[in-house]
Amino acid sequence: WLWYLGTLVPVLGIVQVGSQAMADRYTYVPLIGVFVAVAWGAPGLFRPSRWKEPLLATLAAGALLALTAAAWVQASYWRDNLTLFSHAVEITRDNWVAQMNLGVALGEQGRTEEEIGHYREAIRIRPAYPEALYNLGAALAQKGDLDGAIESYRRSLALWPGNPQVLVNLGLALAGKGETKEAERYYREALQLRPGFPLAHNNLGTLLALQGKLAE
Repeated sequence: WLWYLGTLVPVLGIVQVGSQAMADRYTYVPLIGVFVAVAWGAPGLFRPSRWKEPLLATLAAGALLALTAAAWVQASYWRDNLTLFSHAVEITRDNWVAQMNLGVALGEQGRTEEEIGHYREAIRIRPAYPEALYNLGAALAQKGDLDGAIESYRRSLALWPGNPQVLVNLGLALAGKGETKEAERYYREALQLRPGFPLAHNNLGTLLALQGKLAE
């Protein structure tokens, strides 16, 4: 029990590590203590007899088979991102992280409409979610809904100020609507924040070329 409790302390969430409060991997080392307690303590629960060792062996084999089956089922959900996050959405409630990651997985398969639906659900659950707002903007832009994309990018930028990638994508959507001056402003702002950002340089260069400013 000292092993279990001692090794559990660093992952109890007293000091937050990452965005997750809980994770299965946090129990891997602590549970060694429980396994040791069971392995050494269980034989003491049985009186000495000629049936003791066969009974314990049978119980241990049964436990291992049950755990093997459970591990097999659980591992099947980790086949790919789509399977994993579809399962996570099914078995949890209001899981904005799973909703967004499922949207990303669907987007990678070209299922844009479904992708957008999951981003919207993630934002419904957690309105102040800049990553989901950014991804929604990108999906809407890909679909050709530039007005929706611009609105989503602006909301993301308000929560995620100074993000060069959001600035560049917002500029690209604005340029697509012919709002070149505002697009140029966002490209230049992105380059001030990240001078070596190739996408911002490329998009700004394209915009300037279209305006006839070939030297720039």
